[in-house]
Amino acid sequence: MLYNKDGFSAGLVGKSTGKLYGTYSNDNYAKAATVFDFNLGYTRTFAGRDFIRSVGFDFNVINAADKSYLGAVSTNDQGYVKSDAAATTMLYNIGAPRTFTFSVSLGF
Repeated sequence: MLYNKDGFSAGLVGKSTGKLYGTYSNDNYAKAATVFDFNLGYTRTFAGRDFIRSVGFDFNVINAADKSYLGAVSTNDQGYVKSDAAATTMLYNIGAPRTFTFSVSLGF
C-alpha cells in the first residue's frame, strides 16, 4: 500500500514466506514468517530554482513488529565446508530486527 499526495508519502509493505527447507530431504526447516515495513516521507520541490530543486525527508521502519524470524536457509556450503554432498550443513540467516532509518535528500 502506498499513499502519495502533495509531497507527503506513506507506505506499508508486507512480506510473507512459507517454510524454508534447509536439507535436500526437506526434514529440517524454518517456520513460515510474515514481516511488515513502514515508510513515511515528505518531498518539497522548489520551482524555478537553479541549484537545489528539491529536498526530501524519509523515515523507515524495517520489521515494524520486531518479529524474530529466519530470513534465509541454505544447504550451499558457501566455502565453510569443503564437501557436503548429503547437505548435512545447513546455513540459517537471521532476519533483521526492527530497524529505524532516517534520510535527507537534495535534488540538484
